[in-house]
Amino acid sequence: MKQETKIKKPSSLKYLVVGLVLSGLIFVLDAQIPLGIADGMLYVVLVLLGLMARNRSFIVYAAVLGSILIVAGFMVSPPGGEGGAVLPVGCFFCFK
Repeated sequence: MKQETKIKKPSSLKYLVVGLVLSGLIFVLDAQIPLGIADGMLYVVLVLLGLMARNRSFIVYAAVLGSILIVAGFMVSPPGGEGGAVLPVGCFFCFK
């Protein structure tokens, strides 16, 4: 008899749920901290979860979700910090 060995893939649903919960928690933190604090880089964790899931579409979706939440966090964060430190240099000159 031939015995088949199957390699189990990590559960994609598990990574999806963990990623959504983490993105919500990071967004709440991002919305509470004043502008100028580099807490937006915490969204890199979402991309790392996509790498752990070994699913390219998760990586792309995580990067897009993180980018959208960074912009939303910029909009709802309390004022503080320098505008030049928050906005990229190219966009900073666009608003002058």
